[in-house]
Amino acid sequence: PGSNYTYGLYTFSDFLATANTVSPWAPNKLTMSNLNAMADLAGGYILDDASSSARSFNTANQVSIWNISNNAAEPANPPGDFSNWAVLYNGKNQTFLVQTQPKFQTPEPATFALLASGLVGLVAVGRKRNS
Repeated sequence: PGSNYTYGLYTFSDFLATANTVSPWAPNKLTMSNLNAMADLAGGYILDDASSSARSFNTANQVSIWNISNNAAEPANPPGDFSNWAVLYNGKNQTFLVQTQPKFQTPEPATFALLASGLVGLVAVGRKRNS
């Protein structure tokens, strides 16, 4: 209340580099494994939490995320790559873990060349059959 913050969208590695240098708030022990573990837990939330078991599960996940973000020990089995997750960070005292759309990957030129050669071959076979 009374403050307007501008948030930046950071990859995990950018957030770690930025938060550890500009913010007194950022946890000193926050690591890529910890961020991946938090994303893994956040991805497991049950969105339709009408049942008490779902609410309990979500609460347990939130407590685990809170513990990790407050310099708890590294996760025992660090999860894999969560490159489709990012951090909204206001540069001062607030962060949000958000899931982003996967980046579209542009095919390499060799892929286009292979596709073109296949199409040329199909046209050549079609013409040979017609003649």
